[in-house]
Amino acid sequence: MRHPPLIGEGWRWANIRPLVWPRHGSAPWRLNGWPRAGVDPSPALVPEPISVRAFTVSDLLDRYKDEHLTRNLRSGANVERLLLRHVTPAWGEREVASIGPRDLVDLIERIRTPAAMKIASRAGSYEGSRGGPGAAAEVRKWTRAMFQFAVERQYLLENPLAGVKNRDRQRPRSRVLTMEELRRVRDAASAMGYPWGSYFQLILLTGDRRGEWANAQISWLSADGTRLEIPAVHYKTGKVQVVPLSAQALRVIDAMPTPEYGPYLLSSLGGAKPISGFSRAKKRLDEVIARGGQMEPWVVHDLRRSMATHMERLGVAPHIIEVCLGHALKGIGATYRHYTYLAEKTAALQIWANELMPWNRRIEKRTWAFKPHSLNRQALPSS
Repeated sequence: MRHPPLIGEGWRWANIRPLVWPRHGSAPWRLNGWPRAGVDPSPALVPEPISVRAFTVSDLLDRYKDEHLTRNLRSGANVERLLLRHVTPAWGEREVASIGPRDLVDLIERIRTPAAMKIASRAGSYEGSRGGPGAAAEVRKWTRAMFQFAVERQYLLENPLAGVKNRDRQRPRSRVLTMEELRRVRDAASAMGYPWGSYFQLILLTGDRRGEWANAQISWLSADGTRLEIPAVHYKTGKVQVVPLSAQALRVIDAMPTPEYGPYLLSSLGGAKPISGFSRAKKRLDEVIARGGQMEPWVVHDLRRSMATHMERLGVAPHIIEVCLGHALKGIGATYRHYTYLAEKTAALQIWANELMPWNRRIEKRTWAFKPHSLNRQALPSS
């Protein structure tokens, strides 16, 4: 039987490996007389624990973005911005292995209280606020998910944040704007002009989500111009969504200038880039509305709920409202029902448009709110 090699110059504790001894062996370990010399050999026989190298939270976020967010989530860019805004400033330079449950609890407690700050955008900076219970809940959700990703990729042995619970019970919003309030929003949007005024009017008339009109391109309009056909890769459900355009919506689109430097219908740069700065635009809209008196606070997504509520009041069937909103069918209906309801959606959205924006309203042709010679034409696609 071979014995372990003698330990001398050039040998380390990690070189010692356990041997398999015969059943009648005299001792389980024989380390060249170390026990007789009073040296405890047990530390050399315990395998070294798996450890995480100097791997920071910023490194982890980069991996999480490249290997998961951009591959698997349409909202991956929003998640990345959320983590960069709240997690990176607090933990970016810390090692992943140093983060514990208390760190996340302290972080979300700080985020729960909205903080006033100067927010930068493409159009400049403006005063706003960041944080709140909703933001805290999202940070908790995605930070835990990022650390679970670290476990799956074997950067960590276990997720230290798995047991952190959300203290705030999230209640679904129930704000429904009255028709009087919706008409005030309509009038304020009309006064804002292109591009944001057109944007808010189209959201009101179609009930689409915030990003769908913001990223709309000329190629999404049907050949006859009566429908907006949102590609599956740009839609939340992963399926093509056809949005019939009412006569009033067509008038809004016809009044918009034709993009000269890119494909985007709503743009401050001639179509080169889609509109951005939603918070600032909403603040401007609220200021215009306030000229006629204060209105109960609302968010843009409340317009979808309001449209659905009033469409049902006008006699539109609930399942038609659902397909107008672009909600995916569930259960057996998703398997067997593939009718598009295009004619029914067209009629329903026209009924809603007639209620919201009667024909006696005038929509004026607008021009671009920028000077072409001020653009960096090298950065723009060729016209």
